[in-house]
Amino acid sequence: MNIKKFCYGNQGPLILWGTYNFRENETEQTMETIRQQLPDAEYTVVAVEVDDWFRQFSPWPSKQLDGKFVGEAEKTWQWMEEHVLLECGVDAAGKMPDRKIYIMGYSLAGLFALWALMEKPVLSGAISCSGSLWYPDFMGKIQNDCHKLQGKKIYLSVGGKEANTKDPLMANVIMCTKETYGFLKDQNDVKYELNSGGHFADAGKRLAKGLRWMLEEE
Repeated sequence: MNIKKFCYGNQGPLILWGTYNFRENETEQTMETIRQQLPDAEYTVVAVEVDDWFRQFSPWPSKQLDGKFVGEAEKTWQWMEEHVLLECGVDAAGKMPDRKIYIMGYSLAGLFALWALMEKPVLSGAISCSGSLWYPDFMGKIQNDCHKLQGKKIYLSVGGKEANTKDPLMANVIMCTKETYGFLKDQNDVKYELNSGGHFADAGKRLAKGLRWMLEEE
């Protein structure tokens, strides 16, 4: 895995960003788009580029999916904890003085962000854009473990055309995102947005919208 740090000012939250370079310099280009949308905000983003998108962001293996989804999310988090959080000053109690820690992600990394928010108390909030909430058994986990998210800040968004796919699991993404919002809205600070376009439309701008909302709510 590879780390890239983007620091804008000395204040604001620390944001973990799980990502993968599907094309050359994609992380930098997406971060440039985010910064263009938020030119004056103060925050630090630490991008963690994984080596294997399917293996390292999937929370568990599933017989409904092919063997690429191995389920190594916990290993990915442990690596982030050791190589990012400890280096950034998180103490033994999992706290960072005077600074909140959020996590954001897009698609499967958006699923990883919500999974991490449920499992890791050090996180105060998550941005999940076009998150793969259709993932087998994830909705059950949200229902069973939503108490772990009580009081957290959560931003959810999805594209209005994302259900237009031949894949029967992925076609449920809008429904699953809306249901997740429904489960969480009463006990959390949650925002849900339905964007125009399909899954790959304006990823940087969608992440920026989520980050703007998180910062405005600080």
